[in-house]
Amino acid sequence: MKWIAGKHSRSANSVSETLRARLERWYRTHGAGERLREQLMADMRVILDEWFGYHMLVIGVDADVPIGSMTRVQHITRVTPDCTRYQGRETCVVALDEDLPIETESVDVVVVINALELSDSPHQLLREIHRVLTPHGHLLIAGNNSRSPGGWWRRLMRWTPGSDRGAGAGPGLSQLEDWLRLLDFSIAKPRHKLVIPARGKGRVGRWLARVDNWLV
Repeated sequence: MKWIAGKHSRSANSVSETLRARLERWYRTHGAGERLREQLMADMRVILDEWFGYHMLVIGVDADVPIGSMTRVQHITRVTPDCTRYQGRETCVVALDEDLPIETESVDVVVVINALELSDSPHQLLREIHRVLTPHGHLLIAGNNSRSPGGWWRRLMRWTPGSDRGAGAGPGLSQLEDWLRLLDFSIAKPRHKLVIPARGKGRVGRWLARVDNWLV
């Protein structure tokens, strides 16, 4: 992977940063977030192990997923607004997701975790990913389907007092597939996770969590 000389990396806006921190905290402390992380990891262990290459780029929320142990790709770089938390652990670059300081067609695998929800311009983010991917590269996207029942509920809650309106929606599944086809991606069958976004505490919560895992 090669950085583009002289390209300026700007910090992300405060709304996206607030939402990013909230999502990262949700993955680590909320019962539903922990269950979603486990469901994602189960699939990613299989998928990433089958993808080969020299460079991988990770974009979006740090969901506490040990990607390095799931892939044979040796060089992993994370795009983040703050590299200090990864010093000594991972290679990272401070940049906007929609304006990557990376050479065209230099990345073999891109992993996106909730970055489309954080972006003010998710279509531009996908165009930028398409630019940096090699012609036979692979893209894995984990994100919220804004047209699902849970997605509609989250869209409604953004209009409550004190919420961040316009942030965290992301495209619906059909819209995302249309965008990917326009960029000439071949699309695998979607895998649905966290069908029942219950916390999973108490007898009823634990029962709902078991049903959710079964549905997944």
